[in-house]
Amino acid sequence: MASIQSLPLELVGYIFSWLPRSCSDRSSFLSCCKALHQAQNIQEQFSRLYMFATKLSNGRQNPFLCFPQAGKLKTLVLLRGREGSTSDNPGTQLLQLLQPRGTVQGRARVMQVLKDVQELRVWGFPLHASSAAVGTAFGLYAQLRTLQIDGRCCDSATFLMAFAALNGKCGLRELDITLNSFGHPSGSLTEQAEAIKALSNIRSLRALTLRTEFLGTRNNAISSISSLTKLKSLNLDFVDVESEDELGDLHSIFRNMQRLKFLSMPELLCESVLAELAGSIETLVDTECKLGSKALDDALHDIAWHIHKFPVLKIV
Repeated sequence: MASIQSLPLELVGYIFSWLPRSCSDRSSFLSCCKALHQAQNIQEQFSRLYMFATKLSNGRQNPFLCFPQAGKLKTLVLLRGREGSTSDNPGTQLLQLLQPRGTVQGRARVMQVLKDVQELRVWGFPLHASSAAVGTAFGLYAQLRTLQIDGRCCDSATFLMAFAALNGKCGLRELDITLNSFGHPSGSLTEQAEAIKALSNIRSLRALTLRTEFLGTRNNAISSISSLTKLKSLNLDFVDVESEDELGDLHSIFRNMQRLKFLSMPELLCESVLAELAGSIETLVDTECKLGSKALDDALHDIAWHIHKFPVLKIV
């Protein structure tokens, strides 16, 4: 192993980057030379872990148990993988990796790895019935600062409600979530409303991107996010308001957001919204306003009327 030790750490890191992403393969490489654990470029590669639903099986090693002792996992990305080849119950299998049976030392090791995780991205990973249990696990073990859930194969509403119920233990800063019906013909919109109310309890949030199928008939849910007074960035998508009264209720959520700098949503550039916004706003994005439309002409008129309120406004 003297030949490996004699190589520049930059070259060793390059060789290491071409190894399979399996933690067992990489751990075997590192075991050849304990000093390599301290190489910064190797540590950076270990800071991110990709887990594919299509590759989960009971026969594979637990990537958290075989994670290098000196490593610090910062970002965990859960992906679906190739279409049509998903293993049975990947959500349940993931939960078994997060909460391994057997020795107390094994579970303690997983908890030790997860406590360093600051960013979780769920992109098409089919958690399904395990959504709540997995959300609880990350709420208990990790110290997340960034959470992104795309909602395509995950019951994102259930995940969020379980996670938010325990968020007093950590300080989530950024949340990007897509709420969808997930195939439930009844009760799905109610679940989305409950999820929106749940996220309003995460008072540490600084940035929120929320995509949902509704905001109209259950406006009392979206109004609850007015409690997120520390928000600096807010992106609302799929807003569907059904009456002028509901539109007014929606716009009232901005009254308490005195630190808001970025705001993006449909029907944004209108007098009723601009009247509620704080002077801290730097960027306004109306996702439905189009060049040459009457709505744009009206928007420009309203902006001109309220421009004195926004001394730091840079982009519209």
